[in-house]
Amino acid sequence: NEGWADGFKWNVRYWEIWNEPDLDVNCWKTNPRCWGGSEELFREFFRAAAPHLKKCFPDLKIGGPALAGDEAWGDRFLANMSTNSVPLDFFSWHIYARTPEEIAKKALRIRKTMDRHGYGKAESILNEWNYVKGWSKEFVYSMNVIRGGKGAAFTAATMIVCQSCPVDMLMYYDARPRTGFNGLFEQNTYEPLKGYYPFYAWSKLAALGTQVKTSGTDRDVYAAAAKNKDGKLGILVCRYSDDDNVCGVEKIGVRLASGSLEGAECHLTDESRLFTEYPFAVKDGALELLLEPNAFVLIEK
Repeated sequence: NEGWADGFKWNVRYWEIWNEPDLDVNCWKTNPRCWGGSEELFREFFRAAAPHLKKCFPDLKIGGPALAGDEAWGDRFLANMSTNSVPLDFFSWHIYARTPEEIAKKALRIRKTMDRHGYGKAESILNEWNYVKGWSKEFVYSMNVIRGGKGAAFTAATMIVCQSCPVDMLMYYDARPRTGFNGLFEQNTYEPLKGYYPFYAWSKLAALGTQVKTSGTDRDVYAAAAKNKDGKLGILVCRYSDDDNVCGVEKIGVRLASGSLEGAECHLTDESRLFTEYPFAVKDGALELLLEPNAFVLIEK
């Protein structure tokens, strides 16, 4: 940021100290992958680094530690930081899951832990997440899901759910083309995969600026909406299930609290389509969608 050694002035605002130090809590002496020391040694290191960086760069966001998954470790870490009055602008954490609900529940637990230890004003940042059914026998299956329609629907549903959860940022892992967890780009041609389009659709909602309340009763159906000051509306509707036995098209009605969706435009991503313009019917002011399992559609009006 400061151009040290004829370097850069990129104005990077968020600085995360370390990555997944809890990953090696039981094997740091024999197989250290992220942190080659004890838990207490990491806390000692963090207690020195975070206040020093905050003192030198008070306008920057300083935080961490990118918790791999051990919430008890995270609880002890936050308790120790609080006892020693260590400033923390954000607490970062990771999760790989099969359903958006798993992620939402963890977001709530993390927020409660942060609040309990006096970090209620710090940001909760989920900066590594994706679909994983399992890390052993199911790992190859998981990698195939990430690159396909089910993975794309999981991504869309997770973004929708987390929009209304106590988490401040989401960072999908990842978008580097030649990596197993990349669900956005084809590894050889770099062409967009299905997993690219949840981000494209979400960018449309974000550009509108103001979230609009959504509600529904359909199982496995998720929705988020936004509008701008001129009344332009965007609605992202996703049908996702981790059960591969779920099959068949489901009719889903989308209705506004007031007004009609007549004249709206729809773009659908499913097993055979990539953000393709989608014909629909409007009946009594409600838009009727026919969605396959693990499909999502962006409605714009």
